Parts: sequence; structure tokens; C-alpha cells
Amino acid sequence: MTWGEKNLANPYESPEEFGLEHVGEIQWGLASYDFDLTAVFYRAEGNKFFLVDDSGCSCPSPFESTRVSDLGPALTLDEAKVELDARNRESWTDENGVIWYLAGPAEDQKDFIDIYERMIALARGRK
Repeated sequence: MTWGEKNLANPYESPEEFGLEHVGEIQWGLASYDFDLTAVFYRAEGNKFFLVDDSGCSCPSPFESTRVSDLGPALTLDEAKVELDARNRESWTDENGVIWYLAGPAEDQKDFIDIYERMIALARGRK
């Protein structure tokens, strides 16, 4: 596959073709018939992370039109964590007094924390 063909390929569907590992994704907000996701990828060469966002209704599959050129810049572990934290920092309190962040209620940030832990393990050379 030439670089031009690779640039048109979908890194979400075949991250290994790009030397990437799919770390996971975060669903922002409460999804019902739509999605607002950030996917996290890792490249061992250079120990870098890449973030890519996609959102839409339930008709298309998430990231179906994502190309390698859509990946954000190569980030260190700390830079990637800052980017994700900044997005998650937006919060509100519902009518029951529960504090919600974009990745879910404050007491249930398990998916968000799991991705952080996996990012740290990858950056330190563990799977």
C-alpha cells in the first residue's frame, strides 16, 4: 500500500497498518441516537499518542470516514492527558444534585480512568 493509499485508509478500522494501537474511546455526554467520541491511539515508535474526534447521528458508524490525515498531532502522554482533561472539565449539576462531566457523572468516570491507566501502561512499555 502506498502512502497515498494509506492516507485514504481508516486508522480506526486497521490501526496496525499505521503502526498504531487503539487505546479506546470516550463517549462525551449522554448518547441516545447520536455519538460524540474521541478515540485515542498510541504509536510505540516515538512513544506518542494521537486523538481523533467524531460525532453524528446514529446513521453512520463512528469514524467511518476518518482518515489518517484526520489524526491530531503526535502528543506525549502528558499532552494527551491535558487535552482529554480539558474536554472533560466541562460540567453541570442535574436536578438531583449529581455533578456530571462530559464523560459521565463524577462518581462514575470508570471508562475515562481506564483509558488513562492504559495510556500510562503503554507509555511505560507495558500492555
